[in-house]
Amino acid sequence: MPELPDVEVFRKYLRSRALHRCIRTIQVLTPRLVQNVGVKSLQRRLQGRQFVSTQRHGKYLFLRLDRGGWLLLHFGMTGYPVVSKDLVCSSDHAHLRIQFSDGRTFAYFDPRKLGRIGLVNEPSELIRAKNLGPDARTVDRVQFRRQLQQKKAHAKAALMDQQTLAGIGNVYADEILFRAGVSPLARLTDATRATWNVLYRAMQHVWKEAIRKGADPSHLPRTYLLPHRHPGGHCPRCHRPLRTIKVHGRTTYYCPRDQRSVNRKDSRQ
Repeated sequence: MPELPDVEVFRKYLRSRALHRCIRTIQVLTPRLVQNVGVKSLQRRLQGRQFVSTQRHGKYLFLRLDRGGWLLLHFGMTGYPVVSKDLVCSSDHAHLRIQFSDGRTFAYFDPRKLGRIGLVNEPSELIRAKNLGPDARTVDRVQFRRQLQQKKAHAKAALMDQQTLAGIGNVYADEILFRAGVSPLARLTDATRATWNVLYRAMQHVWKEAIRKGADPSHLPRTYLLPHRHPGGHCPRCHRPLRTIKVHGRTTYYCPRDQRSVNRKDSRQ
C-alpha cells in the first residue's frame, strides 16, 4: 500500500508535471472509485480548469483547482499517477484520465481498484470527515508523544492508527520500530522520555531517507530493515534471522535481539 513516502513522491511528481495546464477532457472509467461527488459533476468541475498546487496529508493527495476546490486522490493498495504525452491508456487499470490542452495525459492507475477519487472544498474537510490525526511527517516531537502515549495497543498498531498519526502503514511502521530498537509488541504507555525521543528521531530519519530514495525500499541503505524484509531475511545489525508475527492482522518483520520492550534500556537509532 502506498504510504506517506510514496504519496509524497507522487505529490512532487504531479507538482512538476500536472500544474498550470488547462484540462480539456476528463474520462472516468471506473465510476465506483469516485466518492462524495457524481461523475458528471466531477467532469464539469474539472473541465477548463487548471491544477495550481498540491498538498498531502498522510496517505491522501490533494490537487488545488484554480477557481476553488481540490481533487482528492487516495491510492489504495496499488495506485499511482502517470503524466505523459506518450501515455498508452488502453490498460484496464487506468480509472481516471485527464487530457490537458497541450496533449499530455494525467492517468490514475490502480490495478486492485481499492483507491478513491473525489472533490473537496478544502483538505481540512476530508481530514475532519475521516478523523485523521496529524501528518506523521510534519508532527512535532511534543504532539507526537501526546498522540501516542495514551494508546494501549501494541507499538506497531499504535503507529498505524490513522486517527492517531496519518501516513504510517505496515511497511514503514516496521522500519521506524527497527531503527528505534523498539519491539512491535511493546506498549508505548511504558515508554521513557529517551525512548520517545529515539522513536521520533527514527521516524523523521526514515521519512527523509525514504523520500530521497523515491520511496523504493530496495534503494534504501543496507543498514535499513526494508531491503531485508522478506521471507528468509536477516537482521542487518546482528545478521540473525528476522522473525515474522501478526500484529493487528498485518505481517510484521522484526529482530527479537535488537528490538526490545520499551521498559528496558533504549536501543540506539
